[in-house]
Amino acid sequence: MDIVRAVAEMKTREKQKKMWRKISFVTKQRGNYVTRLGIPIGYKNASTQAIWDYLQNPKSKPTWYYVTDPAEIERRLLE
Repeated sequence: MDIVRAVAEMKTREKQKKMWRKISFVTKQRGNYVTRLGIPIGYKNASTQAIWDYLQNPKSKPTWYYVTDPAEIERRLLE
């Protein structure tokens, strides 16, 4: 009977541990921010749609420059 109780207690603790892990995941602040955005060279002032169309072409071999200004990254992502 003690083994059954011990196994039941272990299962309960495992469930609690999993639940606390989920709660921690939801409430923990993360530092996963976009810090740079790659834009093909020659498309600096192009619209996001034009860049998208260019990248969908399997023959395109872009070289990249990277935007690091947070305001510009936000504008591009929102576009």
